[in-house]
Amino acid sequence: AYQAFSDKREGGNIILDYCNKAIELDPSFCDPYVLKCRVLFERIFSHEYQDERDQNEKDFHRFSQKAYELDSDNPEALVMYSRSFNIKKDLDMRNEFAKKALDANPSHPQTNYDYGLALDLARLKAEIVGGFPEGGEGCRDRSAGGDVGDPEGAGNKQDLTDADRRNQKHQAR
Repeated sequence: AYQAFSDKREGGNIILDYCNKAIELDPSFCDPYVLKCRVLFERIFSHEYQDERDQNEKDFHRFSQKAYELDSDNPEALVMYSRSFNIKKDLDMRNEFAKKALDANPSHPQTNYDYGLALDLARLKAEIVGGFPEGGEGCRDRSAGGDVGDPEGAGNKQDLTDADRRNQKHQAR
């Protein structure tokens, strides 16, 4: 099943079937749950499966939790469990488990990638929630055409006017 996933030779349903068979043979084996999560994670964000998104999310959360319960030291199980919290928008738990995955195997490329994403989301959240200057000085208010501290929007009116002229000239051609 891992080979089929890696080579992309088999469809997701065949991979899920392989995983189900592996779980039937050994329900305490963590890896098929992780692989099911990998398939479902791609489907959650794919337009081809948009009608199944709610069910795919529920299954993803269930399988990631099961993988974590079976092997809480498995870096790939930790990555999937971390992603589950990300989907739920619980960034603190996302970061905690992404860090645990990295600590479990600092050489694993997926743990490094996911921990980097978790850190980047934490940085973005800090900028959005509390990182902007007091009063918004220096922050662009695109609707007014200037800075937030410039209620008249005079800061960029000339630039917008020049851009509008260039756009009108281009459209006239």
